[in-house]
Amino acid sequence: MSAFPWLQRIGSSGLVLILANAVPLFGVLFLGWDVFALMLQFWFENVIIGVFALLRILSAGQQDRIGGRLFLALFFSIHYGGFTLGHGYLLLELFGDGPYRMEQIVRPEFWLTLAAQTGIGIAMLALFASHLYSFINHYVLGGEYRRLSARKAMAMPYPRIVLLHVSLLVGGFLLEMTGQPVAGLAIFVILKIGLDLKMHLREHQRLRAAQ
Repeated sequence: MSAFPWLQRIGSSGLVLILANAVPLFGVLFLGWDVFALMLQFWFENVIIGVFALLRILSAGQQDRIGGRLFLALFFSIHYGGFTLGHGYLLLELFGDGPYRMEQIVRPEFWLTLAAQTGIGIAMLALFASHLYSFINHYVLGGEYRRLSARKAMAMPYPRIVLLHVSLLVGGFLLEMTGQPVAGLAIFVILKIGLDLKMHLREHQRLRAAQ
């Protein structure tokens, strides 16, 4: 029996997820990150999740015709993109220094400039690496692409990001009201790690059960 049974339960991708999400915790404790920096890097994770979801839609469902997959990919890009943009606008209104104009927030360089100003680049790279590892480990090597239809691939991101980021927006708003104490920010990140890990494990357990 392993000396670390919890590691067997969460798997290597769960461990990578924890390590990637620990970067914001370091930022809070040692780099002075505030609620806005945290919410911004969590927003960028939405974008990363969308990119990998798009890859799944295009490659999943070997029984689906390529035309159908392309249509679903286009629909997802418009729908998910609008959802993400709306979430970003809400984030700016609640936590940003504003005011911001719509013609600003639709430009990718605007968000990249914000990322550079808040110093969250390393956290973005860590989160991207975590999702890339999970994609390769579960979807490619684990064979999830064989038992996942394009429609299911399109629906997969929504339960995770809706629950996770509604919780984060509420938590961030409460922290803003209490003056953003460092201990509160740290607990906020730890709770995010726990919720994210739970959703991650549930998602892949369902796909394994589908086999």
